[in-house]
Amino acid sequence: MTRVTVGNATEPAATAPRRPRWVAFGGLAYLVVSLVSSALYLVRIHPSLTNDYWWPDFNSTGVQTFLGDVYNLHLSQSQRGTFPLFDSDSSVYSTKSYANNDTRIEWSASYGRQLLLDEIPLAMAVNGLRKLNLEVNLMMVAPYCWLDINRTFAMAHTFKRQRRCEATKQSNAGLYMETVTRNCAANSMYTTTQRQEINGTIFSTLRLTKEGQWWIQAMENHQELLPVDDEVAYWTSRGLTRWKTPMQNLNQDGIDDSIAIRNALGYEQTMHIKKLSTFGRSVGRWTTLAAYDGIWNDLYICHSIGASVLLDANNSLPNLGIDWDYDVYYPPNTVGANLVRQTIGPFLSIDVEWVGVPPILQAFHRAFQKQVAVVYNEDNKARLRVTYVDPIPASWRGSPYTLYYGGNPMCPFGEGQPYIQPSFGFYDDCTSQVRHSLRLTPEAALFAMHIMTPLGADKVLTSCQLCTNDTSDACASYLLDIQHNIHLDTEVASLELLQAARALDIAFIQLASDNGSSFVLSQPMVPSDTSDPWTMFGWVMMYDWLQGDREAYNFEGDHGNVTLLTQPHPVKFSMVANPTELRSHACKYIWYISVYVTFLLTGVGALIVLYALVYRFQFDGTHLLQFNRVAGAVWIGRPMLFLRGMTALVVLSTVPVTFVQSGGLSTLQWAPRSIVESCLLAGEGTWLTYVLQDIFSPMTHHAGWFVPTSSCVVWGVLLVLDQSRGLDVTSVIHPTCVLGQLGAQITCDSGVVEIGSSARFKLLWAICAVVPVTLWLVAWLLRTWKHTTPIVFCGNQVLAPAAATSYLHVDDGEKLEPVASVMCGLLHLPHDIAFDIKLWRKFRRTKFTSIMVENPPLLPSVPYKAVPVSNATSRLFGFACLGLVYMVGTVVASYTYLVVTQSTMTNDVWWASFNATGHQTFLTNWFSNQLLLSPALDATHIDQLQYGDVVNTYDSN
Repeated sequence: MTRVTVGNATEPAATAPRRPRWVAFGGLAYLVVSLVSSALYLVRIHPSLTNDYWWPDFNSTGVQTFLGDVYNLHLSQSQRGTFPLFDSDSSVYSTKSYANNDTRIEWSASYGRQLLLDEIPLAMAVNGLRKLNLEVNLMMVAPYCWLDINRTFAMAHTFKRQRRCEATKQSNAGLYMETVTRNCAANSMYTTTQRQEINGTIFSTLRLTKEGQWWIQAMENHQELLPVDDEVAYWTSRGLTRWKTPMQNLNQDGIDDSIAIRNALGYEQTMHIKKLSTFGRSVGRWTTLAAYDGIWNDLYICHSIGASVLLDANNSLPNLGIDWDYDVYYPPNTVGANLVRQTIGPFLSIDVEWVGVPPILQAFHRAFQKQVAVVYNEDNKARLRVTYVDPIPASWRGSPYTLYYGGNPMCPFGEGQPYIQPSFGFYDDCTSQVRHSLRLTPEAALFAMHIMTPLGADKVLTSCQLCTNDTSDACASYLLDIQHNIHLDTEVASLELLQAARALDIAFIQLASDNGSSFVLSQPMVPSDTSDPWTMFGWVMMYDWLQGDREAYNFEGDHGNVTLLTQPHPVKFSMVANPTELRSHACKYIWYISVYVTFLLTGVGALIVLYALVYRFQFDGTHLLQFNRVAGAVWIGRPMLFLRGMTALVVLSTVPVTFVQSGGLSTLQWAPRSIVESCLLAGEGTWLTYVLQDIFSPMTHHAGWFVPTSSCVVWGVLLVLDQSRGLDVTSVIHPTCVLGQLGAQITCDSGVVEIGSSARFKLLWAICAVVPVTLWLVAWLLRTWKHTTPIVFCGNQVLAPAAATSYLHVDDGEKLEPVASVMCGLLHLPHDIAFDIKLWRKFRRTKFTSIMVENPPLLPSVPYKAVPVSNATSRLFGFACLGLVYMVGTVVASYTYLVVTQSTMTNDVWWASFNATGHQTFLTNWFSNQLLLSPALDATHIDQLQYGDVVNTYDSN
């Protein structure tokens, strides 16, 4: 028989041994330190819990916008792979201020075309074609060379261009009309809005030959589309190995680009860094119309005069004596227009193709940018102002009677001017003839000087002499200042790099005339003679190209070709960082739970202090060393303690980083945690160890030295791991793109930023779980080997929780003190009353001063005897069945409730099935329409039939 006792406050104090008060004060001091640390922990983690990334002080106008700018810059420079977001020699910086609320994410206007107009995988092209109908696909403005993949039916505007197609364009699948038609519905050519034009200009000619009839039959029998891989294999078997869409500026290309931010838990959230829809720039701004007018115009024009678009047909325009340039396009007959015809070729037969940056130039540019970042970090004075100059190649200086018509072969229709004019520009609408000027930035000038190393002051002055009197002095002062103040350690340009740049044959041209003779002035952008003073300005423009501020295009006609750098884009595209992408849902709940834990522990601590005062500090202060274990398990509970410990592990697994704006530079910098912060976080991380030990306390039977030892070991390991720098922000660029429309729209996922390490989080988790188990096994083996009796804690307290029976040591015959009872959830009240918060009941303490707990004796078994079932027993059985049915119904109803409310709880407005592409878009359109109709509207029911939308379907993304 075992006697179990509970402390009775009515007993004389003399029955309990008096303890030294310093022990009580020591326990209270530990309690206060623990509670203060808990409160300081809240202060420490609050910045991390402002967003679901667990990224401290992350906001939409600051870090989010900065990340968008950084990724956009690196993407425009064709960088791929991993790059450090913060490092001493990193090129990750911005000279833009992010202190204002209207800061916008910016990107190069050319980046979308960089993806759309460069060579793309054939499988991507096939998928892009199959997304849209034939009518939309024909809007690519592709100057087709052939109708069919077998190259039987030519479609060029001139015979010379057809020969160019045969020589250099056979492998480009984008110049075959069949690649479009065979990847649309089989009857699309008979249902499209251009069906009459197609029938009159293509089918009528094809029906005259067996080959043409076979092709029509093949297209009509092409009922099912081949799998993408099979379609690509078919193309390649016919020699079509690449897809490159020609350039046009009728439509502004659209792009939807995003990156993901991943936290230590592996949770990812998408963040947009570019978002621009495709839109028409209007026919008035369509300057590349001079190069090609689009297949839809060809079909319309030929159909209107009864001609065929097939070049070899007897009724094609060339065979009818009709010239596409003079008779169809019919531009103004100016000196500039005639020069374009003579040097490049006739209008409407000019191929304009994107020219990409060679990899060797990209690598050199990235190395240069890193060195610039180092210089800027060391010397803020290195960032000088921007200035404008107007250099003219030395060989162009002619007589004062020379007239210039510009360097844009798509805009040669203006009057002659006495000044040099800019090159081709994607956004140049030919409405004005402006003077050529060149923007000098410190980076561009430094790049040019570095390429030209060694560069003396005399060469700088010689280069600036190419400028007019208005800007030559400013040019010299600017360049000499840069040369004097900035010095780089990066390697000089190699011979291979210079050769690669010259091989591009990029030129700066000018259409000109003098005394009745017309000519084209041409200056190589990278002269073969390094002493040419133009070299400085040529590399400045090349730097702009590498930065994405210019583009390079090759204009190829029947008589020649030229590769030009475009004018700098007038503006960068921009967007406001979407604050709704900065999720802060889960972190709010975690923050509230953390506050709740601290608040409740503080309340329990205050009760303990109050009881200590009431009992004049006559209690065992060592019990308070177990405050977190016992009070946490009793007053808070394991789930919340588990979440509290998880917050510490997530913070410890997140890179300590801060966003710094200083001296005109904005950067991310590593901000190592202090030893105090690490101690605090490591201590909170041991909550997981406490929870684990509490869960398994019934199986471990008795606590021993391994309990505090395991917690200390876990704390020490977490501390050491955090103080040793093993975490970095991992930023990866790997664009994965899907075409929305060939040559016009693209959607990309461009990379991921890992602010937290999932591997580190798992490691910390393993440490918190493995260390206690390991030390318990060691303790068990030692006890078994030494045959020692385990320490007995207060296991004889009838109302004490498991945590108390495991961790609070009470000598034989003693009772659990009132102060320690507070931790156990048992409050001693006046009049011999005890209130148990676990049972939410009060007891009279005198009833529990002596409770007998006995093991019942084993009685001999007796024979069973069948007894008839009484009516009372039947009623009890019936009630039991009803109770079972009620229980099952309650469980089923609970699950049914979850299913019914699932669609309602997917949004914070509790609107069932509400989504962005359906309900939200419909409401937006409805409000827009009502605002157009009337300035005000009384309360109305929007579900009325009269408010239905018969234009939009709202059933797609």
